[in-house]
Amino acid sequence: MKNSPQHIVVGPAEHGVVTYALQLCDALNVEPLCFESWQDLERALPLTLETQSVHICFTDHLLGDTPARAVQLMHRLGEQFYLSISFHDVPQVQEGEERFASRTRAYVELGERADVLVVNSEHEAAFFRRHCRKAVYPLVLPLPLAAVETQGNYRAKPLTEQPLDISVMGFLYPGKGHQELLESLNGVNANVRALGKISEGHDWLLEKLEATAQNAGVGFEVTGYLSEPELEEQMLRTQIPVCAHRHFSASGSLMKWISLGRRVLVSDNTYSRELAKIWGDFITLVPNDEWARVIKNLPVDFSQRLEAPTNWTWAHVAQGYERAWASGIFPEQDPHTLVEREPRNWPSVSVVVPYFENPDGLTAIFRALEHQDYAGKIECIVADDGSADTPPVPDNLSFPVKVVRQDNLGFRAAAVRNLGAQAASHDVLALIDGDTVPRHDYLRHAVALLAHQPHALVVGTRVHGDGKEPAWLQDAWAQTNHLAKADDSAWRFIISAVLTCSRDFFHRVGGFDESMVGYGGEDWEFAWRAWNCGARFWHSELAVADHPEDDWGKRFTDDTAAIAQKNWESVMLAQRITHPMARPSHTIFTRPDIEILIPEEAKFWQPGVLETVIEGWLALPGVHIIAPWVESAATVFTADPRVHLLKNGEAGLPGGNHGTARLRVHLLQATTVENLNDIYRVENHDGNALLTDSTGRKKFARVDSARWRSRRANASVAWVGAGRETEDASPLVASSAMVPAGGKCSTFTVEAQWTIFDEPVRLEGFFAGW
Repeated sequence: MKNSPQHIVVGPAEHGVVTYALQLCDALNVEPLCFESWQDLERALPLTLETQSVHICFTDHLLGDTPARAVQLMHRLGEQFYLSISFHDVPQVQEGEERFASRTRAYVELGERADVLVVNSEHEAAFFRRHCRKAVYPLVLPLPLAAVETQGNYRAKPLTEQPLDISVMGFLYPGKGHQELLESLNGVNANVRALGKISEGHDWLLEKLEATAQNAGVGFEVTGYLSEPELEEQMLRTQIPVCAHRHFSASGSLMKWISLGRRVLVSDNTYSRELAKIWGDFITLVPNDEWARVIKNLPVDFSQRLEAPTNWTWAHVAQGYERAWASGIFPEQDPHTLVEREPRNWPSVSVVVPYFENPDGLTAIFRALEHQDYAGKIECIVADDGSADTPPVPDNLSFPVKVVRQDNLGFRAAAVRNLGAQAASHDVLALIDGDTVPRHDYLRHAVALLAHQPHALVVGTRVHGDGKEPAWLQDAWAQTNHLAKADDSAWRFIISAVLTCSRDFFHRVGGFDESMVGYGGEDWEFAWRAWNCGARFWHSELAVADHPEDDWGKRFTDDTAAIAQKNWESVMLAQRITHPMARPSHTIFTRPDIEILIPEEAKFWQPGVLETVIEGWLALPGVHIIAPWVESAATVFTADPRVHLLKNGEAGLPGGNHGTARLRVHLLQATTVENLNDIYRVENHDGNALLTDSTGRKKFARVDSARWRSRRANASVAWVGAGRETEDASPLVASSAMVPAGGKCSTFTVEAQWTIFDEPVRLEGFFAGW
C-alpha cells in the first residue's frame, strides 16, 4: 500500500489495543508483523524490514513491565525506523499521583519522539500538548463505529415495562463505573447487567458489586464472556445502555452502542461531550453520577433503536492514517514510480482559469476540457480579472462552469486565482492560464502524483509558439530530475500558468499573496511558502499545455524595459522570500530567514556573554534573535529590530513576522559560529538535526526547519468525517512555538568553527576589538 509503514502488533489478540491494531491492518489491507509479547519483540531486534518506517499501537501495559521499559523498547525501534504511533490508555490523574507521574513521563517522552502521533480524542491530544516540552502535533482519529455482525431484528421493551433492564458493556474492573451506577440507583426498580467478564485479577470485585446492588435494592448480574453475535443481541435487547466510566478518554464500548443504533447514557466528561457534539442523537450526558434522576426523566421511547450512523467507520479511520503517512513525514517514494500507479480513485478536479478579455482563448480551453481523458469529475471556474464583458460560456458543455469576477484594479493575477480557488468545490485545483490550452491527457498526468501524495505541487509542461519550453526550465528539469531532487531553491522553477495542487493544501499554504499587483513573482512567492509548508515539488513532462505566444524573455525588444520589470519583481520578492538567493545579504529585513533562540538560562550566563553571543549571530545574514530579557542586553540592542528580548510571562514571539522563519536554531549553550553553512545543510537533509563536534560530546544547537515542522503538522491535519472537520492546523502558525520540534532527529558533525563562551567577557575590549 502506498506510503504505508510496516505494522508491528504486540500482545494477545483478545486485548482491546491489539484488536484495534489488527482491525486497522484489515482496513488498510496490510499484513502486520505480530509478536505475542514485548519480550518477543525485544529479542527480535534489530528488525530487517523493507520499509524505513513502522507503525505501532502503544500502551505501556503491552510493551514493557514498566512504563519506562516500554519506552526504552520503542526507542530501540526508533533507532532503526521512523515511528508512527497511536497512543492508547493515555494517563489520567485518577490513576493516583505516583502512577500518573511515571506513565506521563513515559508517554510524553515517546510522544516527543514519534514522527506521527495519533490519539483517539481531542481530550487525549490535549494531554500531549499540555505536557510535552517539544512541539507535537497529535492527529485525532476517533475510534470507529464498530461493524455489526448480528442479523437478528432484536428489540428492547419500552420503558413502561419494569423492572428496567440496564446494561454496561465491557470488562469489569475498578473504576469502570459499575459501583457508582449501582449506588445511585437506590429506589429504582431495575436490574443491572454487566455484559462481559471480570478482568483478570479482579474476581474480588464481584462480591463487592453484589453487596452494593443488594443495599440499593436492585438486581445485578455478570454475563461472563459473550461471543460477538451474543453480545450484540443483548445490547439490542436491553432497555437502557450505560457507559458509566467517569474517567475515560476513548471508549470502544460507547462506539459499539452507537453503531447498533442505541441511545446510551454516558457519564459527563470532556471526552463524552466531545462525541456528543457529533452523535448528539445517541448520547445523553449524565453529570455527577445522577443516574437515577436522568433515568426517571427518560422518554418512554428511549429504548427504541435509531438508524445507526455510518459516518465514521474503519474505512474513514484508515483514510486518516493514510493521509498522515502521505504528508511527507516519512522518506518519500520516487515520483517517477508513483505516477505509473493507477490510483484507487481519481480525485475530482476544479480547473481554475484566470481570464481577462480573451474569449477565443477561453473557448479553446473549454474545447480542450471536453476532450480530456480524465476518469474523475471536473468542473471549471472562470475567474475574471475585471473584463468589460462577462466571459462567454457555452450552454452545451459536459461539465459545470462557474464564473466569478473582480473589479479591474490593475493586473491582479494573485487575487483572481484566489477568487477562483475560493469558488472551487472539488478536491484538486488545476490552475491553467486563460491563454494556455491543455492537451487531451493533461489532467490525467497533472493529477497522477497528487492521487498518491496530496501535498504534491505539480507544475506542467507549458510549450510556447516554438513548440518548446524555455531553455531555463529545460535546464532546471535536467538538473533536478524533474524536481524529484528539488531543494530549498526550487521555488524558482514553479510557474502558475500550469500548476496543480490539492485544494486543501492550497488553502493551508494561504493561497497567493494578493498584495502583489502587477506582472510576475506571485507564483515563486507561493511556491516558497508551499515548500516551507512541506510541499513535494514535481514537474510532469507529460502534462503538456500549449501557449501560442512567446515566453516572457522573448516579448521585449527593449532590454531596459525588461530589466526594469524583472527588477521590480525581485524587489517585491526580497521582502517576502527569505532565502539568501532572493535578497541582498547586508540588508535588514523584518522577516527573518533564520531565528536564533537563546535559552532562558542565558539570564545566568557569565557577564558579557549574552551580548557577545547576540552580536556574533547578528554578523550573519538573515538572522533574528529571540532571547530572554536581560537589562544590559536590552540597553545595547534596543534600536536593533532584529533582536527580540522576552520578559517573564511573555509566552510567544513578538509580531507577525516571527515563528515562520525558514530555519530555527535552538542554542544549547553560549556559542557562535563563523558562517551558516552547518545550519543551511539541515534544510535539505532531514530538516531536524542536533549539531555536535566530532566526538558527539559537545552539543552546540538543535536546528529544525519550517518544512520539517510543517510536515509534522500536516500529518495531524484534522480527520474528516462524522459531519465534523477540525480546525486547519496551519503549519506556519503551528510552528511558532519557541520549543524545538519533536520526531526523528539526525546528528550532524559541524564543519564550521563554533566558539563557546564559558568565561566572562569584558565588553569594553569586545567592542573595541582588542
